[in-house]
Amino acid sequence: MKDERVQEIMERLEQTPTEPLMMLVDHEAQEVFPYVLRKYQNAHLVMMKGIPLAYDKDMQEDKEAVFDAVDTLELCLKTITPMLATMTPLPANMRRAAAKGFINATDCADYLTKKGMPFRDAYKLTGCMVSDCIQKDKVLEELSLEEFKGYSALFENDIYDAIDLVKCCEGRTSYGGPSEASVNNQIRLAMDQLAAWEANNA
Repeated sequence: MKDERVQEIMERLEQTPTEPLMMLVDHEAQEVFPYVLRKYQNAHLVMMKGIPLAYDKDMQEDKEAVFDAVDTLELCLKTITPMLATMTPLPANMRRAAAKGFINATDCADYLTKKGMPFRDAYKLTGCMVSDCIQKDKVLEELSLEEFKGYSALFENDIYDAIDLVKCCEGRTSYGGPSEASVNNQIRLAMDQLAAWEANNA
């Protein structure tokens, strides 16, 4: 049975080499993540590049990665589909969890750098601050201005604006970034790709 499935997968990949592997999973999963895996992944490119000259037609090692990726994808999609359908987001808990991850530590280091501190020193100092916060079960935003100044006299009242989680996210507007505009753009692109795939495979 596995050999038949392997053969089916390979035939589909050969027929439509640029088509997403979503065709290999059920329709319910397709509605969640329309374009998750493609045939040419980075691991395969590295593998192909490293093949010795005498083995330039021996591609058996790349098949295992494809099959494993498909199996993992199917399992993840079947798990996450009902999870997304039944979960209840808790914004307050999500906000607290985000703060405890110290994702704004880099912004704190950037703040010090903009104030004139060498980045290597700012990076080290911020690391010490994060370590102290973990020991005290606090987050950077909960430090008082006096505590900030205990680490460096460069800290002023504007530090709270610089490490605000929402502003930190909104400031990252690159492709695939966490800003609201970037996320909405990714959702729109995914929906467009799904609609195009469904139209071509109706």
